[in-house]
Amino acid sequence: MIIQLDENTKLATDENQWMLQKRKVVKGVTEWRSFAYFKDITSAAQYYAELMLRRSDVDTLAEAIKECKDIATRLTTALNPKYVVLEAG
Repeated sequence: MIIQLDENTKLATDENQWMLQKRKVVKGVTEWRSFAYFKDITSAAQYYAELMLRRSDVDTLAEAIKECKDIATRLTTALNPKYVVLEAG
């Protein structure tokens, strides 16, 4: 399973673990490289949220709270399953 979190970050899994991957362009070729590993999706999502907050350039508590809400919205959107209903016939 691979879930795109943002343009430069994916959440991927294999039989044993969850991995956060970052996009890297090497000699014009896009590669995805794992940079963090987790035992469950909750830990991966929490780490990603904290990483995004630490990378933000907020200066006040109010800005940090707003940024937390924005990060939560982005994660919810990325992790929310999308269903398509097809007409029978």
